[in-house]
Amino acid sequence: ALGGSPAVIEALVSRGARVNDAEPVRGQTALMWAAGRGNVAAVDALLDAGADVGAASPGGFTAFLFAVLNDRIVAAERLLARRGLDWIATGHTRTDQAETLIYRLSV
Repeated sequence: ALGGSPAVIEALVSRGARVNDAEPVRGQTALMWAAGRGNVAAVDALLDAGADVGAASPGGFTAFLFAVLNDRIVAAERLLARRGLDWIATGHTRTDQAETLIYRLSV
């Protein structure tokens, strides 16, 4: 997902790659990386392949939160639209995170 080629993602998935596996260093999934980098094409390909939008890193961050905190609003909106992701339902209740989301979506 780092390179973001949907064709590469599709090829890897067709050969058995598991889109919900986390990398060992930070515990982030491909969807978290793609969303945090604002790679909407990779986000779409990963969602089409069954990536879990509710998966959280060891620090409790979801792909949606990585997108918002990195000002990748289009990717955040795509996650919301594609899977009906509910901010509160994902367990993000800290006031600073909610305020960041509200501010960044409003500007």
